[in-house]
Amino acid sequence: MMNLSVLIHSLGLESIYLNQKPFNAMKRFYLLWFAIGSLAISQAQIKPEKKIETKGQYIYCIAYNHDGSFIASSGDKKEVIIHKTGTYEEVAHLKGLKDIPLSVCFSNNGKLIAAGGKDNKITVWDIASQQVRYMIKAHDAQVMDLAFSPDDKTLASTSLDKEIKLWDAQTGQLVSSFTGNKKEVTSLDFSPDGSRLVSGHADGTIKIWEVKKASLYLNIPGHKGWVFSVAFSPDGSLIASGGEDKQIHLWDAYSGEKLNTFLGHRKWVQGVAFSPDGNYLLSGSHDNHLILTHIKTGKMVFQSEKQPNYILSIGFNPKGTSFAAAALYSDILEIWDAKSLNIKVLEKQEAQKAMASTGMAPSIEWLNPKTGGSITNPSLKVTAKITSESSLRTIDLLVNGKVFATKDRSELMLESAEKTSFTYEENIILSEGNNAIQLKARNIAGESMSQPLDITFSSTPVVLLTWTAPLMPASQTNLPTYSIRATINPQKTAQKVDLMVNNQWVASQNFTAEGGIISKQITLKEGENRVSFKVATNEFTKESETRTITYAVAGKPTIVFLQPQKDTSCFISGIRFKASVQSQIPIDFIELKVNGLTVYSKNQLPDNHFTIDQHLQLTPGQNNITITARNQAGEVTSPTRMIAYQLPEKTNISWVSPSSDIEIFEPFVDLRACIQSKSEVLKIELYSNDALVATENQPQKNGTGECTIDFAKKIPLSSGTNKVKISATNAGGITQSEVRQINYILPQAAVVQWQNPTAFQVATSENFLNISVSITSNTQLESIDLLLNGQVVASTPFPKPLTGSSTYSYQQKAPLNKGSNVIMLKTKNRAGEVMSTPIIAEYKASNPYRFALIIGNEDYSSYQTGLNSESNVDFAKKDAQDFKQLCIGTLNVQEENIIYLEDARYTEMMKSLKKISGILSVTQGKAEVFVFYAGHGFPDEKTKEPYLVPVDGSGTDLDITGVKLTYFYEMLTSFPAQRITVFLDACFSGGARNQGLVAARGVKVIPKETPEAVKKNLVVFTASSGNQTSLPYKEKQHGLFTYFLVHKLTETKGDITYEELSNYLKEQVSIKSVMVNSKQQDPQTNVSPEVEAIWQQWKFSE
Repeated sequence: MMNLSVLIHSLGLESIYLNQKPFNAMKRFYLLWFAIGSLAISQAQIKPEKKIETKGQYIYCIAYNHDGSFIASSGDKKEVIIHKTGTYEEVAHLKGLKDIPLSVCFSNNGKLIAAGGKDNKITVWDIASQQVRYMIKAHDAQVMDLAFSPDDKTLASTSLDKEIKLWDAQTGQLVSSFTGNKKEVTSLDFSPDGSRLVSGHADGTIKIWEVKKASLYLNIPGHKGWVFSVAFSPDGSLIASGGEDKQIHLWDAYSGEKLNTFLGHRKWVQGVAFSPDGNYLLSGSHDNHLILTHIKTGKMVFQSEKQPNYILSIGFNPKGTSFAAAALYSDILEIWDAKSLNIKVLEKQEAQKAMASTGMAPSIEWLNPKTGGSITNPSLKVTAKITSESSLRTIDLLVNGKVFATKDRSELMLESAEKTSFTYEENIILSEGNNAIQLKARNIAGESMSQPLDITFSSTPVVLLTWTAPLMPASQTNLPTYSIRATINPQKTAQKVDLMVNNQWVASQNFTAEGGIISKQITLKEGENRVSFKVATNEFTKESETRTITYAVAGKPTIVFLQPQKDTSCFISGIRFKASVQSQIPIDFIELKVNGLTVYSKNQLPDNHFTIDQHLQLTPGQNNITITARNQAGEVTSPTRMIAYQLPEKTNISWVSPSSDIEIFEPFVDLRACIQSKSEVLKIELYSNDALVATENQPQKNGTGECTIDFAKKIPLSSGTNKVKISATNAGGITQSEVRQINYILPQAAVVQWQNPTAFQVATSENFLNISVSITSNTQLESIDLLLNGQVVASTPFPKPLTGSSTYSYQQKAPLNKGSNVIMLKTKNRAGEVMSTPIIAEYKASNPYRFALIIGNEDYSSYQTGLNSESNVDFAKKDAQDFKQLCIGTLNVQEENIIYLEDARYTEMMKSLKKISGILSVTQGKAEVFVFYAGHGFPDEKTKEPYLVPVDGSGTDLDITGVKLTYFYEMLTSFPAQRITVFLDACFSGGARNQGLVAARGVKVIPKETPEAVKKNLVVFTASSGNQTSLPYKEKQHGLFTYFLVHKLTETKGDITYEELSNYLKEQVSIKSVMVNSKQQDPQTNVSPEVEAIWQQWKFSE
């Protein structure tokens, strides 16, 4: 791994970073206490395993081999030492380096080891023989990092000469260079499949390169300052980076999107390394700590005790059982036991082979339907097979170009780096007309789109053709030939039409999409001839209705089937059967048979024409029906008419609308369902909360009873939940649909909650007031009116009402008249109109030479390792917000003249002070400044000097991270001003409203008095005295001091003298502190000697 000591030597920073004085005992105690929360947990899980001595060689870099069986280290003696893990015995001692190495790495096959460093060279050894294979002058400056590609064909190097180079790993020949970098390149890593390379740069960027093209894939502006370490996750989906700004960032390796930031370290991050399963990130820093972070949650699961010096190099054992670290000026290689993490490891070589062989986007195969077509049912279930050679990330189902359904990575639950076949299923509700259906699947390698399925949904059946001869379903002739004629209707694509006679192909004709006329003459056989057409397009193949033509030889009887006219199936056990028998001479005998058994016969018929009309009882399965007729010319037997009796099935009921349980704000709802039945539907019933609300008897009938019914009803709703279901009855029995729960919500009046201003009485120096409210309505919001002194000044109608239960954010600029203004909102929804609570806004012209600096530091725990929420300053932000409103409304400060900070860091506080000082400089004595600070104060434990503490400031490093109070005053009084008024709601004993930065740990320090710092025309109001604590007023959600300060100035509209305010605060805060907090808190007023005789009569309104 890369070592940054070169930066210290090359930039001459030894005096700053290498020779710092050790912390005194008190600071060591404080730092230990800071980390105690995390150490209590981590020490029980992670513990030191072994300290390996390297015989006096200060270690600069370390590396594990591919399977974790060996670990290498190198340092200032210019030797590479290899130890066997487990026993940690030395197994190899490699020599030949010309200067101190900064990086060392094993080849993945374990045969080679490479090192590079201050000699600008790369040295590669054969491990078996322990001899140098080759040494090359690689760069014009120090080599910072090395890495072998997963296939061991390439060795990559980075350097301070701003270049990245790729070398043939076996011969040392240059393959390619990545040039054009603006700053030094500090670190690199190959992706697990070897296709990409990530690099870290001194300009704060992270770059991702495509190795084969030797081209830049992504440039990510990642850090402020140098990037010291980068690493790919084991599955190649993530990149971690650490840098000079003390931060660790986690990036999406494909899009470059920042996924998370880890802030555990206090100084620059030297190295980052993923655990072999990709669940943890190890980091080492110049704050002398190792930290182990859980990737998904961002939680710190381990923080080491402070090491003897800066962490220079780290490594995670590929077995997942341990990790290693080396510190500056140390000849000890520290091994840590990580078995308690239970890391399950995919062997690195197997993972790399899998990654290398699976760089393909997913493939998609439609299973059902396999091709497009036309259907008459709006509900369609699609199924597809998706094959991916790596983890599927997302699957999107698109209908007509819009995403209909999505499955993300958490739903797919697929294993990484394994070839996976996934069956995708989804139900779609189709729109009338054409529906283009596609699947889009994405894995690590990229994304794929399926072939589109064009499904046409029509609620009316497709009409193929129109018969013109014969017109009737059944006809007869005495001629042996017949001319067949039909009109082929237009379709979407070209058509092929086959003419079929008695299920045998006779002729074909092709048509364009526009259709046409088909006319064919056919030869008939004696008796019944069944004629039909088969029409085939790109979307479907369907058969037309059948025409029956009976050819009767003169003299013999003629038999024509009337009902049914063709072979059919039914779902009822009895059927009406009709046939016509005609003869030119009297009929002697007629016989009707079913499955060979005579069910009807008649002799000596009275005339030459007879109609058989019988109710036939069918048996389950096939029923073969024949008729025999005889006269003196002879006997004729009809063709067999086949009727299949299928046992009845129940109906199938599919909800169309609503498709799921819904909430509704109307007292009625439109219901729609699709009812399919293979037998006649006898009755449909609709129930709501088990009460019958609608009935339809025999809603639809056809010859066989098979039907599809579009059932639609509008029903009234009861308040609350309405459980709606449909019952359909056919010969197979009763079917009940799924229950749809429709929650009818009675409209309620809208609720208006003021967000700005938060107080119901405000003062401002502007002729307008920016208002912001949250309006919650459980039904459609129709209009919002803004009223000023009873008159509408702004109206917001909603021509398309906001639907459903929702919260609407409303912002408006309200104009103000001089003096007092009453502002109200009137909202209207289905429940009617409602008026908000009024806001009283006092408009008073502002003073262009009044300025304010306001700081509210509340959240310290989010910025400092080891602090819990009890170390925060409750209500500090609200104190700052209300003081800002006081400045605008009462103290006549223009809003643009206010510098406002919440949770201010050190740099922000220092910049704001310099800004105020600059304003005082250019206004040449005309300016008046109000300063308000709520947050932690703390004295230096050695000098007792009081400091204001930024949220990123440490109670143990005040001289570096705190703002000294005397400096604070000095910046405010460095130039002439009308007057400077400071309000400090902070104490300087280490205590605070909950617990202090150090006082929370049982320590308090009496601060040094600094009256000499209050000079010129400066007046300071402080919340407490000496070693007292500045306490909260929890009932009012304020600091106790700030509450009474803001209350009094607002109540008097600033018409109060400084002395009157001082006396009021001392009396009220002192009394209330004892009553509410059972502790003493006595505010102080410190006055410059220059204004000691006049400050009492100053007024805030002047």
